[in-house]
Amino acid sequence: MEDAEARRKVRAAKREAKGGVLRAVNSCTKFAVSGAAFVALVHFRNAEACWALTGSILSSFNCKFLKHLLNHERPESAPKADPGMPSAHAQSLAFLSTYAILHLARVNAMAAFAMQAISLFLAWLRVEMGYHTPVQVVVGYLLGASSSAAWFFLGRRTLPQLLQNPQALKLVYAAVVASMVLFAGLFGKSWMKELTEGLNKLQQGMSKRS
Repeated sequence: MEDAEARRKVRAAKREAKGGVLRAVNSCTKFAVSGAAFVALVHFRNAEACWALTGSILSSFNCKFLKHLLNHERPESAPKADPGMPSAHAQSLAFLSTYAILHLARVNAMAAFAMQAISLFLAWLRVEMGYHTPVQVVVGYLLGASSSAAWFFLGRRTLPQLLQNPQALKLVYAAVVASMVLFAGLFGKSWMKELTEGLNKLQQGMSKRS
C-alpha cells in the first residue's frame, strides 16, 4: 500500500510539473514568436521581410479591435478578464506560420509542415491552459491564416512594383518601423510583465520536474 501511494504521489508530481512547463511555454509563446520574427527581419533585411512583419502587426491590431468590438467573455477559470474572441495568440501564430508556409512550401515542404504543427500545438495550449474556449482559438487561427494569405498574395502583386520605385520602397521600410514602435508603445509594458511571470513559471516547473 505504501509503495502504491508513493507511486501515486510521484505520478501526481510529474503531472503537476508537466502542467507547469506547459503553462510556462504558453506564457512565453508570444515572446518567442515575436523574437523569431525580429530575427528573420534582421537576417533577411529585405522588402519582403518588412512586408510580412508589417502585415503581422496590422493583423494584430485588427484582432485587438475585434476583441473589444465583440466583447466575448473568456472561460470562467481564465487567468485573464479581458475579451477573448478572437484569440490574439492563435491569430499571430496563424499569420506568421501561414506566411512562412506559403514562402517555404516550394522550397522545403518538411519545414513548412513542422512549422504548421508547432503553431497548431501552441494555439491548442491556449485552450488547454484555460485562456480561451475552442471557438475563440479556432476563430483567431482562421482570422490569422486568412489575413496572412491575403497579405502574402497582395505582396506578390505589389512588391515587384515597389522594388522598382525607391521612394515607394522607403515607405515599406518606414511602415515596418512605425508599426514596431506603435506596437511596443501600446503593449511593451504588459508584455514585459508577462515575460517575467512566464520565466518564473518555467523555472518553477523545471525545479519540480527535477
